[in-house]
Amino acid sequence: MNQYGAGMRRDLKILVRRMLNRREPYTIAMVTERIQGSTSGFEFMILGTDISTKVLERAAKAVYRMERAETVPAQIKKKYLLRSKDREKNLVKIAPEVSIMSAFAD
Repeated sequence: MNQYGAGMRRDLKILVRRMLNRREPYTIAMVTERIQGSTSGFEFMILGTDISTKVLERAAKAVYRMERAETVPAQIKKKYLLRSKDREKNLVKIAPEVSIMSAFAD
């Protein structure tokens, strides 16, 4: 018998099909990670899929142009986006605590 309550583990698996901008799994992971922090026993995994292996390879790198993050709220940027050491490149990388929650497959 499955019971849900204190001390029980809850798994959530999210499938993102046909990624339009390669950021969808990470956006979902950022939101879900905030829920996970306040909910005991909550585990999740996000699988991003696409027919294009090029899209999948680029998504797995978790690196984006800074312009893509302009609309992201400051507190989210601070927690989940890492700026490139080379400031001239204007790149951000998704923080490891978010990127490890996402996998990619065709």
